[in-house]
Amino acid sequence: MTIENIIDAVDALKPNPYTDAQKTAWLSRCEGQILTECYLMPIEDVPVYDCSTDSGIVPLVPPPYDKLYESYICAMIDYANGEYNKYQNTMQMFNRDMSDFVRWLTRLYEPARRVKHNVKLGGIDCGTTGAVLLDILPEGTYLFFLTCGVTTAFNSGVSDTITLRDEDGNTLISVNGQTEGITRRAARLFGLKGLYAQNESEGNPPTEGRAVFRAHYFRQEPERGRWA
Repeated sequence: MTIENIIDAVDALKPNPYTDAQKTAWLSRCEGQILTECYLMPIEDVPVYDCSTDSGIVPLVPPPYDKLYESYICAMIDYANGEYNKYQNTMQMFNRDMSDFVRWLTRLYEPARRVKHNVKLGGIDCGTTGAVLLDILPEGTYLFFLTCGVTTAFNSGVSDTITLRDEDGNTLISVNGQTEGITRRAARLFGLKGLYAQNESEGNPPTEGRAVFRAHYFRQEPERGRWA
């Protein structure tokens, strides 16, 4: 589910007066806790979601464990309403949902032993044409987070959209190549999968531009098998 889907589900379950921006901030806080405590992400790499631009993003935790986002927002609503007995109950639900997720994650991936952060996948530049294979995820890999750093802005004139897709054509991250900076996105990709980067430009062929992709992932040991 996207952030928008999660908020809609919460509103249907627990009508409330709080804005989508506030509920997105609560979800972002939950996501940050998961990234730092469960995925051992450096705190400087943790994104903060913006309601106006990020409603279509799919958060990190895969189903069926993604229900923890709903239970966390419901708990924050009860707390903000001053309904502390309800808050205790909804926080218990969230803690149970979080525990279920952590058990799954640690059983398969043992984050403290198998996490790799900011692994460089490769990049593309102004001379790149078409989709370029950057890497193939080995069997047993769980790629959970991506960054795309536009180190030199592309200058095709109309637009430059930098994308990273898997071999099935699913877009994992998409950024404006005409603006320098780093974009961070949660991902849910389980190997074996090829990763393809491309600049989809409009206008004249760019004469400048460079973008680099990095990944955060876990690697299973072979005997543990693939997630399914």
